[in-house]
Amino acid sequence: MFRAHSILRAYHLSPLPTLRRNAATTLSAGFLRPLLLSKALARSTHILTATTMISRLADLPALTARVHTDHVNMGGYPHAELALLKYIHNTHRSNIVYMGFRSKHLPHKLYSQWVLGATPERLRQTYDDYLPRLEPLPKTNVTITRDNLMDHLGQRETYGAYLRFFDHEISERGMESVFQTYYPLLLAGMYGGLTHPMIHIGYAIEFHNDQLLSEGLAYACSHYLDMAAVIDQPTVATTAMQEPPQPQTATDPWLSLHQVAEDASGDFQVNAAEPRFSGRAAALLGRPAVMQKLSRLVQNYLPLAPADQSTDAGRSSPVTPDVLRRLAVSTVGAYAGLVTKRPARLDFFLAHAVTSLYATFMIVPHLTDPRDQVRQLRLQLFILLAVYAAEGRGTLPKEPHVPADAHLRRRQGNHRVAGNDATPPFSPSDTESDSNDGNGDGTMRAYPGSWHDIRERAVAADDDHVAKVVRALDFFRRVYGDTNDELFHHAALHTVDQIQVKDDWRFQALPQE
Repeated sequence: MFRAHSILRAYHLSPLPTLRRNAATTLSAGFLRPLLLSKALARSTHILTATTMISRLADLPALTARVHTDHVNMGGYPHAELALLKYIHNTHRSNIVYMGFRSKHLPHKLYSQWVLGATPERLRQTYDDYLPRLEPLPKTNVTITRDNLMDHLGQRETYGAYLRFFDHEISERGMESVFQTYYPLLLAGMYGGLTHPMIHIGYAIEFHNDQLLSEGLAYACSHYLDMAAVIDQPTVATTAMQEPPQPQTATDPWLSLHQVAEDASGDFQVNAAEPRFSGRAAALLGRPAVMQKLSRLVQNYLPLAPADQSTDAGRSSPVTPDVLRRLAVSTVGAYAGLVTKRPARLDFFLAHAVTSLYATFMIVPHLTDPRDQVRQLRLQLFILLAVYAAEGRGTLPKEPHVPADAHLRRRQGNHRVAGNDATPPFSPSDTESDSNDGNGDGTMRAYPGSWHDIRERAVAADDDHVAKVVRALDFFRRVYGDTNDELFHHAALHTVDQIQVKDDWRFQALPQE
């Protein structure tokens, strides 16, 4: 059973056929599947008021449901979902990119704003502002079939043809079958389009949206960038999956970042004057020595059996919650400006390492073969290392930590009314409605610097990425915040403090010494 259906069960939704019959008079079939999500969330009385550590990958979908419930019960607008789904449906037949290379972020932004508590008016404003950017599907004479699916990979003009193919496949076979059939086949190419195909598919799974799955798979095909040579090679001297899994079976990604940062060979030098990330990345990854070094780091990260060995879907995977935790901490540490030589402005492309990692958190529990779980995590580490290198690297601290003055700044900006010194100023929970944080009417006060304040500011930001980044960081702190809440909070606060519009991001690489 496709794990997304387990998410639906966590939401107490009725089976999909029943949903379609009940809603058929209201909505067209293209966006019925997620219709009653908000109703199920509104019925839930459980609020996630503290960090919840997970012990199994299978726990992630249920935790995602609880996070959604938390936001809706904290003052979200569940009735806005109907409008949100209409907006996404209306743009399904638009091109996945505009102006040649800019990705269609509208579904990501709408869903993120909605989960963070956006009003219907804010969602409408987002839709109205974004719609003029979108372009029609590119024209092509190609017709994609199962037989020629792999023949047109990387041909951007075939996006519309792939979209029609996957629309038909999903209508005939359903999301479960289509995901399980095609995602592992295309996984090695998900770095193409700066990970946006993977991000799109993560949203499709999280919100059980069949149109986004179709768009994401079509995006992956038309922008395919093959990294099989990096992620699919077996680990040296590894002949089988390690079982049972142990935390030490994976190399710490922070150590891998250090190896890239401290490489003195000159192989990782980039032309900081090159204005385009694509130009810097292509030049960097075009060097055999760089690819050899990155491949070695990725292949030693998690063990992978040779491809000709049989794999068992029931076999234990070396991808554990602790492996995901270390990857999250390392990714956020690199993004949040913890390198000592990085300018204060946050890096636009490292933000994609954060949002693509969130997609990986959504995707990995649904990959039934442990080999594919390893491939997914290997690709995610490659993304982090490649982007970090293309952006000029920087000197890393020994461990990912929050700058020394960040704690003082947060205390100054996030004090509690009535001076309750017994309550830590940055408790993972900011959902108390009848304590010092409450307004007395069951609603929340958004104290400056609190998570509630951060979410409100993320919704208000005009930039397309802020809400996505903040939602990812909020999720990571709920999963791993017992020991890493300072890091995730620092990154989120840094994001809303710095970024309001696109030009607030840093797009250039660090100057090279």
